[in-house]
Amino acid sequence: MKFFTPDLIDRFGSEDDGIALAAQQEFEGRSEEYLRQLHEIEVKLPERFRQLFNQFYLHDSRVISHSSLGISEPGWLGGTKLVEFPPAWKPSGQEESRSLSFWIALQLDAPPRKVLVLQYRSVLIEEAGLHQSLREDECPYLEWQYDEVELIRTGRGKEFRHSILFTKGLELRLRFKDFDFATLKPIEIAPELAEA
Repeated sequence: MKFFTPDLIDRFGSEDDGIALAAQQEFEGRSEEYLRQLHEIEVKLPERFRQLFNQFYLHDSRVISHSSLGISEPGWLGGTKLVEFPPAWKPSGQEESRSLSFWIALQLDAPPRKVLVLQYRSVLIEEAGLHQSLREDECPYLEWQYDEVELIRTGRGKEFRHSILFTKGLELRLRFKDFDFATLKPIEIAPELAEA
């Protein structure tokens, strides 16, 4: 994360009012700076990526599933406990470790709590790591907090980097070439079954 850094988020949540207020002002300034950068690259982003962020507010969405990162414990990202998650995990970053796709399923926080499945295509997982200063244990679930997207020029043309900061201090950084998403409606339970 370049704008919404773990250090800033940590200070923003400080119990010291002076530190928290200064961090809030800094946060607002960085938000404006990030929005300016995002506006500059917006037309170059995949159309479905733009649609996602124009239609949905992902803050506090719960991670309910994901595709495996290819590490020993495939449930680490969506599980309720992160005990198996190493303090830092960094893949090779080489082109041969690029996957056809990586997906994350989220349940939105706002009613009717739709489920979104985000699919990153031709994706390279650059990094996944824990920021110890943000590792809280109150929330048993992993939730989406902040994210940043940027345009990257490579020898193979343009790509995009999406950095996502989740609760528990988990940061995931994905480099991708294309993107899509699907919306799933929550299963409605018949009133007579809900009462039972």
